[in-house]
Parts: sequence; C-alpha cells; structure tokens
Amino acid sequence: MKRAFAAIAAGLLLTGLAATPASASRPLKRIVESLDRGLVAVPAQGGGTFLSWRLLGTEYGSDIAFDVFKGSRRLNDRPITESTTFTDRSRGTGDYTVRAVVRGRAQAKSPVAFTPGDIPLAAAPGYYVQHAWPGDLDGDGRYEIVVSRLSYDLDKPNYLEAYTLAGAQLWRVDLGPASFTRQGGNAANDPPLAAISGYGDVAGYRNDDNVTVYDLDSDGRAEVFVKTANGTTFADGAVVRSGNPLDQFVSVVDGRTGVERKRVPVAGDFVADGPSGGQYGIGYLDGVHPSLITKQVVRVGARRGDFRVLFAAWDFDGRDLTRRWTFVRGTDQGTSFHQLRIADVDQDGRDEIADGNYVVNSDGTFRYVVPESVHGDRFHLGDLDPNRPGLEGYAIQQTEGGVFTAFPWYYYDASTGQRLITGAHPDIPPDATLWDVPRGTTADIDPTHPGYEFWAATANSDLPGAGVWTVDGEQISKTTPSVNFRIWWDGDTGSELLDNTYIEKWNWKTKTTSKIFEPYGVVSSWRNAVPFYGDILGDWREEYLAETSDHTALRVFTTNIPTKTRLYTLAHDPAYRLGWTVRGYLQSTLTDFYLGFGSRAPKKPNIQTTAKPGNAWQIVTSDHFTTGTGKWSAELQSGGTVAAADGVLDIDVPGGASVWLKQELEGPYEIEYTATPIAAGGPNDHVTDLNSFWSARDSRSPADVFATERHGALAEYDYLKTYYVGQGANLNTTTRFRRYVGEAGNRPLVYDYTEPRIAANVPIHVRISVNGSQIRYYSDDQLVFDYTDPDPYRSGWFAFRTVASHFHIENFTVWRQPAVTVG
Repeated sequence: MKRAFAAIAAGLLLTGLAATPASASRPLKRIVESLDRGLVAVPAQGGGTFLSWRLLGTEYGSDIAFDVFKGSRRLNDRPITESTTFTDRSRGTGDYTVRAVVRGRAQAKSPVAFTPGDIPLAAAPGYYVQHAWPGDLDGDGRYEIVVSRLSYDLDKPNYLEAYTLAGAQLWRVDLGPASFTRQGGNAANDPPLAAISGYGDVAGYRNDDNVTVYDLDSDGRAEVFVKTANGTTFADGAVVRSGNPLDQFVSVVDGRTGVERKRVPVAGDFVADGPSGGQYGIGYLDGVHPSLITKQVVRVGARRGDFRVLFAAWDFDGRDLTRRWTFVRGTDQGTSFHQLRIADVDQDGRDEIADGNYVVNSDGTFRYVVPESVHGDRFHLGDLDPNRPGLEGYAIQQTEGGVFTAFPWYYYDASTGQRLITGAHPDIPPDATLWDVPRGTTADIDPTHPGYEFWAATANSDLPGAGVWTVDGEQISKTTPSVNFRIWWDGDTGSELLDNTYIEKWNWKTKTTSKIFEPYGVVSSWRNAVPFYGDILGDWREEYLAETSDHTALRVFTTNIPTKTRLYTLAHDPAYRLGWTVRGYLQSTLTDFYLGFGSRAPKKPNIQTTAKPGNAWQIVTSDHFTTGTGKWSAELQSGGTVAAADGVLDIDVPGGASVWLKQELEGPYEIEYTATPIAAGGPNDHVTDLNSFWSARDSRSPADVFATERHGALAEYDYLKTYYVGQGANLNTTTRFRRYVGEAGNRPLVYDYTEPRIAANVPIHVRISVNGSQIRYYSDDQLVFDYTDPDPYRSGWFAFRTVASHFHIENFTVWRQPAVTVG
C-alpha cells in the first residue's frame, strides 16, 4: 500500500440505514457548526476517482438524494440515495461537485471536491506535533486545524499554530519561556506555567492539553482557548505581561488571526499550591449553548504527592469570558484519569463531565464515583450495548506506586456508576507486574456478538481479566488486538483499529489481526498516537493526520472504500464531536448512539446550525499597539509625542492633543480601552483629565472629519457634533458629559459629577456604548453616564483628548453588539 489517502482492503457493503425522526419530547437543540458537503476526491481502487461527501445531521431522515457532477456533466443515472459515495470511471476531466435533491428539487452545487494530501508546517527545527484540534476558524463550513508543537528537548517554547487543510499557514502563537521553564511552587511537582501539551519529566503532567478549539459564542467561527502566562506572544506581536511571574490565564484567541480577544485569570483556589496542569474541553451545560470546561490540577507535597483537582465552566459571548461555576473535587470523590469525557450521561440533553471514575453534573455538582475503583489511564464512554438503554463505560485500573487495585477493569452504567461487569485479578499474592493494566480499549470487532467488545493490555493473556470480553460478560478470545484506538474506515459499521500510523482489522474467526492500510513516510507521536483522527471530510467514516518522518508536514489520510451505509456526519453527533475538544492521553472517539455491526438507524440529532456573526459580540477594529500608530492621526497644539510599541500607545504632550482613530464608526458599537495617567517625573506628567470624543463629525466637513485642519487647541473642537466625556483629575475637579452641537463657543453640558476621577499611575478601564438613542459611559465597570438622546449621533469618529499630560493607552477595541439572542 503506497497511497497517502486510500485503504487497501475493501470492507463489507451493508444496506443503508433509514433514519428515525427525532422525538418531539426533546426540546433542547444544540447550536453546532454549519458544515459544507466536505466533498473529497481520491484515486479509487481499481482505477478512476472515489468521491465521498457529508450528509448533515440537520437533514438526516429527510427526503434527500444527491447528484454527482464532473464539470457540467451529471455522472449518476438517477439520484443517489443509498450512500454518500460514488466511484467515477468515466473519461474526461472537470471539477467534481455534488448537488442535493430535496423532495425532487435540485439545490445549489457544493464547493469543488478537495483532494487531501500534505499540510506543510512552518519551520521549527527540533519540534514535533503533539496534538491537533479541528475547528471552522473562518466560518466557511470547512475545518481548519490547530496544532500544538513541542520541542523534543523541552528547552524551547511550545507553539500553537493554525493551518487550512489545503496547506496554508494562518498564524502562530508562541507560548514563551513559561511553557518550558519551571519556577516557584513545589519544585519537581510543578509543570511550566503555560505548558499546553504535557511535560515529559514532570510526574503527573505528561498528559495535559490546556487548549481547545470551538465556536463558543455561536458566531459561526471557532475560537481557540489556551492557558497562557508571562511571555506568551500572539500572532500580532502582543505579549502577555504580568506583575506576578507565577500568574496563569485563560486566553481566548481569534481563530482567524491568532490575536488574543480576552484574557482572564485561572480560578484562584489552588494558587498557593504552585502552577497547575490540566485539560480543556467543551460541554453543553444548558443543552443549547457550548461552554468551556477547564480542569486545573496541582500535585502537593512529595513528587508522588496527592493531586488536587478543580473544574471551572466558562461562557463566552464574543467579548467577555465569564465563569458559570466551579467544582473542587473532594478527597472521597474519585480519582482523575488522563483524559476527560464530556457527554450527556443521563440523557436529559445537558452534558456531564467524566474524569475517570467520577462524574460532575452539568450544574457543577458531584454526581457519583464508581465504587471501589481507583486510578486508571484510560476509560471510554458511549452507547456500547444496543440492547441496553443509555450510555455505558469501560475503564481500566492501574497498579503502581505500591497501590494494588481491587480489579483490573470494569464495565459500568455511565449515568449511575454501577458496575455491570467486573474483571478479576489472579488468585495469587499481589504482583505489580501481573496486576497492572496500562491500557485498554473498546470497539465492535466481532459481528457474532451484539454490542462492543472490550479488552485490556496485560502481562499474561492467561490471567482471569485478560482477553476480549463482550457486554454480556463472555470472554470470547484470550488473545487481544492492539489497544490504542478504534476507527471507522472500511465499508461496514464495525470498527477497525488504529495503532501507530496503520490500520488493522480483527478476524473474529482466527482471533488475529491483519493490516489493511499502512502508509509510508509518516510517524506517530507519544504512545504510538497520531495527532488527530475523526470524521472531518467526506462521509461518516474517519480520517487521520500523521506527521511526516522529517517533521515538515502533516499528512491527511481518508478511505477510498465504497460503502452502502448512509449516515449523517459524525461531526454532528454531540458526544463524538465533543470528544475532539479534549486531547490529553488521547483515546478513542465514540458516539452517543450505537454504531456497530447490526446498527439500527439512529435518531436525527437534536441540533441546530443557527450560528452566525450577529449572534455574538464582534470586533469592528482593535489595536494592541505593537505595530506603530498607523490606525491613528494626532493633532498636537504644542508638539510632544504619540507613539505605539510593546502594547502601549504613549501620549506625552505639553499642550492640547487629540488622537483620532482613522476608521469611521457606525452604531451600534461599544468602545473599550485601558488608560493609565503617568506620573514618573517626566516634563508632562501632570495627570490632567482624560477625555474622549465619539460619534464625532466636524460641521464644516461632516463627511470627513479629517478634511478640516485642526491643531489641538480646545476651541477648534467647538465645531464638532459629538459626544464628549472628560474624566477629571487634580485641578479638573469634575467628570463631565457634553453633547457638542457644532457651534463656536457652545458646548452644552449634560452631566457634571465630582466622581469618579482618575489618579496617578492607576489604570482605568473605559467602556463607551452607542446603541441607537442610548449613550452610556462606564469607568472601571461602573456606569457613570446614561443618556437618552432624542436626536442621537449614530456614527462618526473617535478620539482620545488630553491637555499637558502623559497617558498610556492599552487594549483598544471597538465591538459590534449582538443583533439577536440565540437558543
């Protein structure tokens, strides 16, 4: 086998699955990604071209068929209804497209087919790719990929990079020295502050992945969430700088640009215990809107000391990242494994968080711990038994550090934690070499037994807990397949196995496996795992990404085996899609409906694809002041300097100064920035008031505020029609709101207060809201002015204004308010 995108062995062809409509009793519909057809074209077995495309979860079960085109020529004789694949062996050339036919009516054609191949990686000698997260970063209905890259020697910064599947690099975030240098806290127990994908020589933190990618604000474009610390540098050059070198943050990064949009401190409960490791993921805690789940872990005391675990849930509206709840695990509330599972275990439409042998409810309360269980490296959640309602789990138990487990593995009810089947240890004195179970997995590999099978890696296949077991508690084989991952690759609905970079098929008759796909020129990462696998292209079957052996590219692999199974894209299955959001000690992705041999058609998923830009706060323009003053125009009465560098706009002037944003703003919008009056002994460090003009037009040139020349003297601005606030300091004893009307000598005063005022070297956060006739001004989140204008200024220009003073301005952003409330 030598093709980079095809399997070598054809699978069984099953009849199509007919969808069952969703129950009307389930009211909660999750807002999910709006995907395109994901049409792929690869060389077919036996010649020609193999085509595969998505059936969306929102259209599953409807009267929909497909036509396939090469150029303008339709290739199929009649609309395709039995699958979403097609093999073309016709002559001629042309771009491939597909067109849905809904109730007999032809729809628009899809984008042109994509042929996967290599994604070139940005130069980074000595680095490898650890994990990858798919997300639609630009809202075009196609997945892009965010990858974490680590230095082999753990002596250089972690990188976070984004790429299109077609191979274009979008951006890089440099996590900085805090991602590989340890400091403070409990010495050997502490991971680096901003390590994003684990740290090999720190006990207990080898499986961290403080990153996830998802459209949290439902604007149709995925954000990137990452733990940051001092020295993290974003794609625009902005740098995290904190007064405390041990500070850790959750940063929201714009998926399109790599620019930071929001930063908040991590939950502070464990700060005294030193830097935390952890994992990030996504859950629908209200059943409709996605929330960020962050897990913080610290290890206290000796190198093998106890872990302390904290979960926090966060909501993001496009501008603000707010904490929904916090859960601190009690000493009797279970033991963490090395990956989270986020799924609706009680079938109420809202997700719970499973962390090994215990589960946290969607509201942040404790749900259960599996009785008598302890730590294990791996566990699995999904619909594993078609004859039993709800979800089930399978988990292994690890004997290490002198702690001997009560049993090697258990199969359990995912909603209650009740053990349904429990493995047995050998009837001999405890022996770590015999009792330890380092890995285990579950997959449907035997069509003669209903449900999934499960098995563990053990030192001796004759031990009581060894071998392959069914969900009915029957051991059906003493030999076992590989224990890494299950994958849907060939044409049947049973599972294949992904290990290292190759795919195996279990022969249930001979109890052996054989390779059905083995690419060349690629390598796996830690624990024989590839950076990612999942259904990101084509029909419901799965792709995987592997790094080339020279570490210069990621290669995309997809199947070319026909199938008769018609199923919606697994990216629209809730539990399956959320499995992509957590990496850690990478484990198999599973669905929340039974997908195996003899599968019945699943219900239509309870989802909605209503994400669009109007749902969330959007950035109109921003400036982190790393690349000069190109967005600004200064009018200076008596000279001085206005400069931008290192994240600061420095206004240092001996006389009047107005610094204008060049971009005209159209309401509704909100402006926010942080301003610090500087008093450090400089010639202009007088700490006078901080003023702002907004929605400004010059009555002498209303179409262009810059068409009329001004030189910074206050009287020149009488000709503006604008809103104005002057926040007082020193001799300016009041804070004032004016509505200029464009007349010389006339500056109508609306409000005049004695508070709040500004103080030397104390930053203030200013927020200005223009929403129709409602004009509001906030200082440090306190509403200062709330004005209803019967004849509002709805658009115009913004300027900072000061006189004989020195200010630092940081983090200037103009926001567009959400147009609608979704859900």
